[in-house]
Amino acid sequence: MFPRLDADASSLVSIRSYYEVRALQAAYYGWRWSKTLEPVHELEDTKDTEQPLPTVVSLQSNTEDTAKDADKSAPSPLSCCYETSFISPSGSVHYSFFIPVHFRRQGVFSRLIELRRSLYTQQPVVTIQECNLASLLSKHGLPVISLDGDLRIHASPAYALISSQYGSKRARRTNIFYMHHIDEGLLVMNWRGCSELAQQAYAIHPLLQGDAELLEFEAWIEKHHIHPKVFILAMEYRRVANVYLSPKTVDESDVFELSCLQEVNEMLVADKVQNFKDFLRCHAGSHPERERLDLYFRNWLKRLGVSMHQFYSYKQKLEEITQ
Repeated sequence: MFPRLDADASSLVSIRSYYEVRALQAAYYGWRWSKTLEPVHELEDTKDTEQPLPTVVSLQSNTEDTAKDADKSAPSPLSCCYETSFISPSGSVHYSFFIPVHFRRQGVFSRLIELRRSLYTQQPVVTIQECNLASLLSKHGLPVISLDGDLRIHASPAYALISSQYGSKRARRTNIFYMHHIDEGLLVMNWRGCSELAQQAYAIHPLLQGDAELLEFEAWIEKHHIHPKVFILAMEYRRVANVYLSPKTVDESDVFELSCLQEVNEMLVADKVQNFKDFLRCHAGSHPERERLDLYFRNWLKRLGVSMHQFYSYKQKLEEITQ
């Protein structure tokens, strides 16, 4: 089972898994992942020539055999490196590359940079601060685009905290990373124009929702420099959300209060949209309580003023990124 963000990935399958997570983060900034990886051509920069590109390896495949076959066909360490691309909001194409862990410290990075210098100068590599790649590329005289510059959400203390606590944990029933709930919820909030502090509060809301979690959280506030308003919003979210937590009996006429703070209600929108999307994907046809849970989510969305048309629009946009 692969870690959520395996910086030491060594196979095509694990590298693909890494980029699937990065695609969610990139989508927040309006970037779209191509969903393909290409082995790096070892002799020349084929993207600047008339020669055909190396075989494209689709990321839709889930087999280890694909990774093994790709690795067997590679004649050199450089050819075992992979490039992928991201499309910016304006439509320009930018590249990203991944050097498998067992080919690092062999001069592969320098060879790759020289091979792609012209391309990476014209179309700067896109990265995220967590990768620690920007400074390395700059030292080699190359421009770079950092998606989460200026301390945007993925570089915030709140996101760092939830990432450290969730790590690579997965849901037992669905095998989906816990962090997907955060990343996809943040996308919904971003699409709805929510404030960054509200988004940070959403990011940490699982760390305060239960009593045991709340007792632990006190020690993290100062250590992780959590903004006071972020804590206030997360606590108000806890109060409102815990009032209507999937009761044993659900009726269309159920009445429950929302928050006096609209930012908290937006956090609830993100939470229910994301959870309902995963419920429909993983449990709608099999969960023993599916009818009750389906109505539960619909009650929340109705109370929050989110129409089913809006919900399915968000659901489609999220699935276009993740599937």
